[in-house]
Amino acid sequence: MNSELEKVIPYGISRHRVIPVVLALLLAVSLLSVVSPVSTVSGGQSCKKVGLTATSKSGGKTVVLTCTKVRKKLLWVKTPTTATTVPVTTTTTTTTTTTTTTIPTPIVTDVSSCRLPDVANYAGIGSGFPRNSLRLKSTGSIQIAVVFVDFSDYPSTRTVDDVYSTVFPESATRFSAESYGRADFKYNPIRQWLRMSRPAAEYTMVGGMTFANHQRYVSEALGLAASVSNLSTNDGFVIVANPDATPISNGPAFTPDSAFYGVSASGKLFLNGATSAYDVLTYKSRWVNHELGHALGLPDLYSFTGVGFRFAGVFGLMNNIFDRGSEYFAWERWLLGWLDDSQVVCVTSQKLEITLAPVERIGGQKMAVIPLGPFRAVVVEVRRAEGYDSKLPKGGTLTYLIDTSVRSGEGPLRVLPINDADTQKIDALLSVGQSVSYEGVTISVTASNSYGDTITVTR
Repeated sequence: MNSELEKVIPYGISRHRVIPVVLALLLAVSLLSVVSPVSTVSGGQSCKKVGLTATSKSGGKTVVLTCTKVRKKLLWVKTPTTATTVPVTTTTTTTTTTTTTTIPTPIVTDVSSCRLPDVANYAGIGSGFPRNSLRLKSTGSIQIAVVFVDFSDYPSTRTVDDVYSTVFPESATRFSAESYGRADFKYNPIRQWLRMSRPAAEYTMVGGMTFANHQRYVSEALGLAASVSNLSTNDGFVIVANPDATPISNGPAFTPDSAFYGVSASGKLFLNGATSAYDVLTYKSRWVNHELGHALGLPDLYSFTGVGFRFAGVFGLMNNIFDRGSEYFAWERWLLGWLDDSQVVCVTSQKLEITLAPVERIGGQKMAVIPLGPFRAVVVEVRRAEGYDSKLPKGGTLTYLIDTSVRSGEGPLRVLPINDADTQKIDALLSVGQSVSYEGVTISVTASNSYGDTITVTR
């Protein structure tokens, strides 16, 4: 990854991806009543029987979890259907105080009109439904081969284990946390440096970079890996170049939009992966989660031209990976199947009050979507200074525009109010009493507590 994130490589290739110029065509979680909790567990852990309930400690508070079937897994998920109060006991050195937190009744809606179609799919990535079928699967066990390569002019003096431990374990942890336990990334390192056939500078990663150049680089590296290990059980790959090889200056994703452009190794056709640059030890795991975000089908949210972060400010891992609010957006999580339809409120009425739980926490309804047309919608979610958003100066309600007709790097997601001069957008986080309006839709924050924020949507 290059620190100049807005830099665009010639031939229409962003520094995050290389693009073949090919035309790209275009269960629900069971809602169970809360009963007396039977044990203490952690959200996202596996459970044994649908309908069992338990308690979980989160930030010093107690919440109720229900054993729920999430696709093929049984997981502890906070998804009550009736208003419930949960006792919360806070102990200090001198006093013990008991309060209650009201868990709101979920609002059940038909989300079909909010599931915007992907009409701007480009290089196999986009912001609408469904995800491109060639992209990496987003739930369950996801096996990723990790291949380490060096060069005759830049032989590695680092150990593979040192580089691996600096980058990959935290990446797997992050995918698990942000998917609420639904994406289990397994990194399978080939624990040796494999020597590429040419000097580093001959693998053009800047200036004259093309998809064909990148494809040849991937093909050679995977071929070397296949000569020492069977890659066929992997779903994707990450190729890590010697971090001291400065000519390898870009670390893009590999997301061809046709099987014709894939790379075969160990009898397996690979269509999803990423290759690192010399700055991998600076970006560390964030780089992996961003680039494999492309392999999952997500677009870049920063601008390919002009001021790079004017669309989403400090928010979003697919935007500025080093900034303070780098959690994935709720819309991205829904697209990836990390949120169920029952956690999305599709607002088609003239007025509706909704209580949303922060995206950083497991369970609860996470997002309100107000469709504006066939390709656009206003989306509302709640952020707190927790998890990978822990450096935010404040929490609040975040509202943004989704436009699935807009390509990656051109603003498919824009934080509201739209103001390109504001490249931070911290003040876009709404507090109680504040509101934002866009094209006849007004979002007002009416209440906030330890559970989340209550908003009123008026059309």
